[in-house]
Amino acid sequence: MAKSDHVPPPEVASYLAEIVTRLKDCLQDELVVVYLFGSASHGAYEPDLSDLDVQVVTRNPLTASHTQMIVSRLTHTTMPCPATKLEFVVHAQEATCPASRHPRFELNFKSGPHRADHVGLDPTTEASHWVLLDIAIGREHGRCLYGLAIGEAFGPMPRR
Repeated sequence: MAKSDHVPPPEVASYLAEIVTRLKDCLQDELVVVYLFGSASHGAYEPDLSDLDVQVVTRNPLTASHTQMIVSRLTHTTMPCPATKLEFVVHAQEATCPASRHPRFELNFKSGPHRADHVGLDPTTEASHWVLLDIAIGREHGRCLYGLAIGEAFGPMPRR
C-alpha cells in the first residue's frame, strides 16, 4: 500500500491540519516543513494506544518568542490532542542536512491528556537516540504535511 493510501482517522487528520495552520501563522516564512512520523504516517495508528509524532524544520533556530507561541498554541489545554499524546520536535534547517548521529533539536515538546507538558530546549540533557530513530524511520515511512519531501529536509542518517 502506498503512503498516500494511509489516511488517519478524521479527528487525527483535522488535528494535524490545525497544527500546520497554527505553525504557519506563528512561524510564517521561518516554517520549512512539517512531517508526520510514527504509526499514523504508515497506517498503524490505533486510537487510545498511539501517539502522534510530528517533526518540523525551520529556516533558523527558534527565538524564545517562537518557542513560547508554539507551546501555547499546541498544548493539550489549548488544542486537545486526539491521541495519547503529541510528540513534537522542531529542528533548525542547519541541523538536519547533513544529519547528525546526535540530532540537535530546538524544541522537544510533549503534550496530551492526563499528562503534564514536557518542554525540552537542550538536546544535551535528553536522550537523542529517540529523535534519531524517529528521523531514520520517518525518512522511509513519514508523511509530508507541509513543505519539502522528507529526503530534502533530513539528510541521510549516519551508518554508525
